[in-house]
Amino acid sequence: MYNRKIVLFSGLLIAISISITSCASFAPQEGELSFSRSASEFEGSSNESIMEQLASDWLNSFVSIGINRKDKLDDHEIIHIEFVSEEDNELVALVSFSVKPILRNSNWIAGNGVLASDSWIRNKTIFLKVTMIDDAYYLEIIGTSL
Repeated sequence: MYNRKIVLFSGLLIAISISITSCASFAPQEGELSFSRSASEFEGSSNESIMEQLASDWLNSFVSIGINRKDKLDDHEIIHIEFVSEEDNELVALVSFSVKPILRNSNWIAGNGVLASDSWIRNKTIFLKVTMIDDAYYLEIIGTSL
């Protein structure tokens, strides 16, 4: 009986380890400047428009053909942008969004959000930072908390 418990516990640890490893491959690296656009594309645009476009670029990258199936999205939508900081060359915002992964058991279920019956994961949140460097805006993934 004691050996059976050890085997079951070992199996559980392996399953958790595999789960954590697969989620880590999905998670953006903290401090990574992942997407950029020329500042001229946003001439006269609001801070919200700039953040929304770069966040959308990031989410669109998960619709790409070559992406891992557990990370791949069928669709996404940005729900709300709440700025935490708006300085001259730097914007930080909490972005609320929903995603529709191609697989129900995708990596997107990790973290926050609510899995809906229509396969969407609703009300996910992430902190994003947009920095203007030279003549371009760069998106940085901060994470799900500051």
